[in-house]
Amino acid sequence: MITHSKFIRKRSFSGGAVYGKNSFFTVDQSEFNGNYATSGGAVYLFNSDPIIENCSFRSNQSFGGGVIYVRNSSPLIRKVEFTHNNATSDGGVFYATGSEFSMKNLVLKNTGLLIPRIKQLKFWC
Repeated sequence: MITHSKFIRKRSFSGGAVYGKNSFFTVDQSEFNGNYATSGGAVYLFNSDPIIENCSFRSNQSFGGGVIYVRNSSPLIRKVEFTHNNATSDGGVFYATGSEFSMKNLVLKNTGLLIPRIKQLKFWC
């Protein structure tokens, strides 16, 4: 479990702050500010089913998935605020393929397109 954490100006090829592969984890009451990655400015998920709640994502950037890049995963995202996030190619907040999302109580402020590129994606709100 990741709780009460701050990820500020982290850099990576995949997932500027968090990389989840074949895993289940919880991120609670944490801040992601100014992170960058080629895929998933703050978070990259592959075959993972995390719970992300009570968090804020501000000014994260990537080529695809300004905040979260999701592949073959089923994240639960609730009570999260997204502000000033951006992707230069696809998905100002999310880029997703082969995934199912459960989302509740999201706030989107001054963010690029929510999901301009999706493949086999299901939303449960």
